[in-house]
Amino acid sequence: MRAPLLLLCFLVLVPLATAQQGARFGVGIGIGSAPALYDDDFGIRPPTSIYLPITFSTFRVEPELGLFRASVSDEDDDFELSASLLQLGTGVFLVRPMGSTNLYFGGRVGITRVSRDSSFRDEDESSTNFFVGPALGGEYMFGQNFSLGGEAQLLFTSVGSSDDDDDVSISFLNTNGVFFVRWHF
Repeated sequence: MRAPLLLLCFLVLVPLATAQQGARFGVGIGIGSAPALYDDDFGIRPPTSIYLPITFSTFRVEPELGLFRASVSDEDDDFELSASLLQLGTGVFLVRPMGSTNLYFGGRVGITRVSRDSSFRDEDESSTNFFVGPALGGEYMFGQNFSLGGEAQLLFTSVGSSDDDDDVSISFLNTNGVFFVRWHF
């Protein structure tokens, strides 16, 4: 658990600490195609995340934060279920400007904390998932400060065992497409 968190902090904080005046900061919203939940409400990743691109001339670091929470309750059947996902990650990319278009390639890494509470099964579960993989994308700049783009990802995810299932190991490889809207300052 500590190794992925330390890696994540390193990938986010080092570029921030060494930022030069040539860096452009921004904020963006990414809407992914991967499902937010699978297998009886146990989570993969949030469907929408907030991104903070920090772009140098040919290099970009893009921390991300995603949150998803769902709850269902039925007072007639005395049933309650809630699931929440918190994702922290970052992307590191080489950027190739081509006129009004920026093409980029690199990778993403992060962790997703998943929690589930259910009165039906009288159980609470949580796990921490780790994901890593290559990504490539492009964005079209509408002027200096606004862009629309897309990104293709191939992510390996190691699903952390739930608090009760320490002997179970789950991992998967999936593709994900993300549509981006970014504002650059």
